[in-house]
Amino acid sequence: MFMGETSDFNHSHSSDSSEDVPHYSCTENNKLLKYHQGTATSSARKDTGELADRDGALARLEREKILALIKAWEESEKTKIDNRAYKMQFAVGLWEDSKKASVEAKLKKNAEKLERKKAEYFEKMQNEIAEIHRMAEERRARHEARRGKELIKIEDTAENFRARGYSPKNILSWFTA
Repeated sequence: MFMGETSDFNHSHSSDSSEDVPHYSCTENNKLLKYHQGTATSSARKDTGELADRDGALARLEREKILALIKAWEESEKTKIDNRAYKMQFAVGLWEDSKKASVEAKLKKNAEKLERKKAEYFEKMQNEIAEIHRMAEERRARHEARRGKELIKIEDTAENFRARGYSPKNILSWFTA
């Protein structure tokens, strides 16, 4: 039995049975207790029937009131749960956004760092290419200088041969066979 519900003990038995059984009814919060004694006379039974109908109507009203209160409580609790869930979803969304922003910031920082390293590496490679080109130019210049010296030496030797009238023997030896 629910709190505040009216209980009708022997309600159906008081009008149907021939015994005189005491009838108890309770109203809200069981604070008011009435005692009705049925009598054997028909007028008393009629009064008892009217009281029972009235008590039944009051009991239905009390039951409807309790059901309405329960429904209101249920809706209130559901609303609280929905609000709590909404807050949690919002908090999770904020957490997700902050974590995404943090990761994206790290990604951007690393990308910039990689770009700097790439630029530094590119500059280093360009410097190496320039150094290789400089070294190649130096080698070309040395070889050209050596060639020039050797040409001058050959021209001087050829001039000496012409001036003295000698022929170079070791080069022409295989021509004169």
